Amino acid sequence: MTTWTLTPLLRTGSPLPAIALAAAILFGTAAPSASTQSFCEQDGRVVIDVESAPPVDNWVVESSIPTFSGVYYRWNGPNFFNTPGVGVLTYTILVTNPGTYNLRIRNYHDDPDSTMENDVWTRMDGSQWLKTFSEVNHAWTWNTRFDPPVGEVVNASYVMDAGLHTFQISARSFDFRIDKIIFYLDSVTSPICLMCP
Repeated sequence: MTTWTLTPLLRTGSPLPAIALAAAILFGTAAPSASTQSFCEQDGRVVIDVESAPPVDNWVVESSIPTFSGVYYRWNGPNFFNTPGVGVLTYTILVTNPGTYNLRIRNYHDDPDSTMENDVWTRMDGSQWLKTFSEVNHAWTWNTRFDPPVGEVVNASYVMDAGLHTFQISARSFDFRIDKIIFYLDSVTSPICLMCP
């Protein structure tokens, strides 16, 4: 039996070529996806620029706060503290090394109270939406935590098997800004990289 390897066609943070995605689906290594662009895990890390998904609803493209990568999105709509599923940004990820992936969202919020205007909703593969927040204000930061409906606040992470996954971000707080998204395994040395592809 022939073994197909997609790795030579992939690059961290790069769109998955359509032929590679078709081959993954055809040969049973991945499920079909509605997304036209996939981001590929390489050596335990996935890097995504927020602008890889088009802005929807009240997400606006900005570039006025220095030290961002490319451009960033800012939620310019109302708060949705109890209503996830609004202004959804969707990203497709192809994982070859299964495991628990830490989630870090490079974000910025400038409310004087660091507990205000500091969050979005996130979910993986259609799971429950989780409040995903930052405790740092007035600076770009990778600080990313989950505040689950039950239990204690924890560092953000998702368990991902090998294959395709759908990661979604939903609006929650006015003025919250997102620049870049990184998923990484604990085994990755120096996982956070602003200029990574």
